[in-house]
Amino acid sequence: YYTPRFAGFQLGASYTPGGTQDVNNTPATSSGNDHDGWSVGLNFDRKFGEFGLGAAIGYGQNKDALGGGADENTAIGGGIRVDFAGFRVGFGYVAREDAAGTAGSTTEGNSWDAGIRYTFGPNAVSLTYQDVENEISVNGPEDKTKQAMLAYNRTLGPGVNWILMGMWADYEGATPGNSDDNDGY
Repeated sequence: YYTPRFAGFQLGASYTPGGTQDVNNTPATSSGNDHDGWSVGLNFDRKFGEFGLGAAIGYGQNKDALGGGADENTAIGGGIRVDFAGFRVGFGYVAREDAAGTAGSTTEGNSWDAGIRYTFGPNAVSLTYQDVENEISVNGPEDKTKQAMLAYNRTLGPGVNWILMGMWADYEGATPGNSDDNDGY
């Protein structure tokens, strides 16, 4: 549910009865039977002449099937975006805590990303960077991912864009030098 926007502010809330379908590439939960998830978020989006500002914060949790369903996984995140004179700069952060970690495995972690875009006429150039750390076991090592993307976009007409992107990624598994390390362009 989203409230109407008032003075730039809008509140949203959701409820998810089960978490076993359509995970949409999010880290797998340590139990396939997580349930009763809810989340709430507040965002602000407003222009002040040539200057634009956007900000958001959200919190979510769900019951974990391990431990009788009483434990809760939680996540909190937020971000900010500033627009001025063709530039857009943004930053976001999210932290996850996994109650199932007491059973020996976890999906706890955090990630942040930052980016800048410049728009001139029908053209836009952007550079973004993301850093992700995920614990794979309680008090254990972490998987680490770093990635960056440079992109160019040209609007050719209504609904038609030409896009060129270059990406770099570096994945480091929890055990340094392990065969699951990978990087490339």
